[in-house]
Amino acid sequence: MACLICGEAKTIEAHLIPKAFVAEVKTERGEQHLILHKGEERPRVSNTGVYDRGILCGPCDSILGGHEDYALELLRELRKAKAPSGGMFTVDPIDGDRMVRFAAGIAWKYAVTTQPGRIDIGP
Repeated sequence: MACLICGEAKTIEAHLIPKAFVAEVKTERGEQHLILHKGEERPRVSNTGVYDRGILCGPCDSILGGHEDYALELLRELRKAKAPSGGMFTVDPIDGDRMVRFAAGIAWKYAVTTQPGRIDIGP
C-alpha cells in the first residue's frame, strides 16, 4: 500500500501512538505490554505499541513525528514541574498549533489504520 499522504510506494511501520510515548509509561527496562482487542482470541506482546505498515512513508511519518516530539518534550517538562494535584503552573511558551497538529495526527492515524482500534472521524 502507498503512503496515504504523498503516494510514495515504500511505507514504514508507522506507530499509531508514538513509540516514545509507549516507552514513557514503562516502569522497568525491558517491560512489555499486552495488546488485546475485542474479538481477538489472544493478546499480542508489544515493546513499542501498535503500528501500521501501510499508511505512511518515512518522510511523511517524520513530519507528524516532529509534532509528536514537541508534545512529548512538553509533557516531560510538565512531569518535572511536579505540581500538586489540581494545581496550576506556567510553561512558556506553548505552541498551541503544534499541540493541535499532534492530536490531529494521532486521530488521523487511527482513522486510516487497518489495525484494530480504528476510529471513524467522518468525511
